[in-house]
Parts: sequence; structure tokens; C-alpha cells
Amino acid sequence: MHWLTLGQQWHSKGSPAATGGGVQVTSGESLRTALATDLHSSVDDRGLRESDLVPHQHQWVAEGTGLLSGANYIGAVKVRGNLLHSAIRAARGRPNTSVVLGACQRPGSVGHILQVCPRTHGSRVARHDKLVALVQSAAGKAGWSCIREPTIPTTAGLRRPDLIFHHPERPTYVLDVTVVVLTRCFTRCISHTTYSFTVQLH
Repeated sequence: MHWLTLGQQWHSKGSPAATGGGVQVTSGESLRTALATDLHSSVDDRGLRESDLVPHQHQWVAEGTGLLSGANYIGAVKVRGNLLHSAIRAARGRPNTSVVLGACQRPGSVGHILQVCPRTHGSRVARHDKLVALVQSAAGKAGWSCIREPTIPTTAGLRRPDLIFHHPERPTYVLDVTVVVLTRCFTRCISHTTYSFTVQLH
């Protein structure tokens, strides 16, 4: 670990204190904190800062899923680890290489291509619709009735959530599928979506 450096201070057990990622390392827990801090401060892995909020999202990596073929699984791992080829990644170690995309004159990161670039807008819409259809299908098999993209008049104007789930023995849920960019706070995105639908209906 090149970033782990020994300090001059000694902790209570007489071992030299070390610092990694700006965190003093004196135990296994502090080492994990230092590793996470260093990882989340990098360009490639800053999108993982809040990934522990939903631990179940990582199960497919170790356990697999019937929704992915072998080739698609490898591709998904590459996307998850930000390992796909991009202008920014190709420019590493080549300071004079341009990282700007010709289509929009923005730095060509994977996050920009997948979430922002005008050229991939149609693909992003198709991705969103496919996710909605996947959730709707799974909910239907579990016994839920689903209404897709209803228009709901509210005091704040019209709202059109992706799905409304109804079950005779359970509460009714409103779902809006969102794939957010890496630089946005997940908690803030969830709060914004929740507020949009927590309004008084006409």
C-alpha cells in the first residue's frame, strides 16, 4: 500500500502509528476507514461513497444472477468498477492527450457518457424504460397490481410516477425509477423524489 506511511508517534501498544488516506491507522477498523477514504477520493471510485446504504445491491457480484449472461456479467463488473475505456482513462500518463469529446466538448469520462452526453440520450431513456418494465414484471409475479405512468393532478401540478403498486393486504407504493450520476448525493436524490410525491392530492 504505497499510500500508507509510518508516523513518528507511538500508540499505547508500542507499535508505530501509520497514516493512510489522511486517517491515522491503529486498528483493523481504522485501516478499513483509511482504505475507504482513499478509494472514495479517487476519480474512478468516488461514485461508491454511498454504496453501503443499500448493501443488497452488491450481492449479484458474488452470487450471480439469472438475468445476466457470462459476457454481460463481465461487462457489468467493468461498469461497476469504472473500468470501461474512455478518453480520460486513455489519457493517463499522457498529459498532452485531449480528454474532450468532440460531440459536446466535455471531458470524456464513463459517467458523462452514461449519464449526461447528448449522444447517449436515447439509450438512457431505453435503459430507464427497461428497468421500469423489469420491476413491473417482478411485482406482477409477486401478486401486486401495477399502474404504469399514471397522470396524477396535485396541488403542485401534474405528477407522473413510473409505477404505482397496489396489494389488497399491503400499503400502496409509488415508485419513480431513477439512475443518478455519480457526483450526486443518493440521499438528496431520494429526498427530492419523495418530496415530489408527498403532496396533497386533489
